[in-house]
Amino acid sequence: MVATATKYGIVSGHGNNKFAPMDKITREEAMQIILNASKLTPFKGVEKAVDIKAFSDYNTRSQWAAEAVDFNINNGLIVGSGNKINLKANITRGKAATIILRLLQKANLVGSKSISQKP
Repeated sequence: MVATATKYGIVSGHGNNKFAPMDKITREEAMQIILNASKLTPFKGVEKAVDIKAFSDYNTRSQWAAEAVDFNINNGLIVGSGNKINLKANITRGKAATIILRLLQKANLVGSKSISQKP
């Protein structure tokens, strides 16, 4: 699966021929993966009037993640907690799955019902 995700540009390594697929990832790294995956869907994003700079840790984002952070926040794929996005915190598998589901719903690739309510 990692090779396929790499082939489609969803994920990339850390450089120096190192991929580290078992490493934990941060929320901003997850945002980059989600942005990359969104390019394979019909969903191109919306211009949402979110004051992204209202998050107290917005300026802690890495330069390479700036577009991904803006995309995920503006499209409601990732929401902050209070006034923080917690960009440098690790993301859980459950939260990552929720974000992926939100992307698939916005792209109209899955319904809006929860997975446990399949017809």
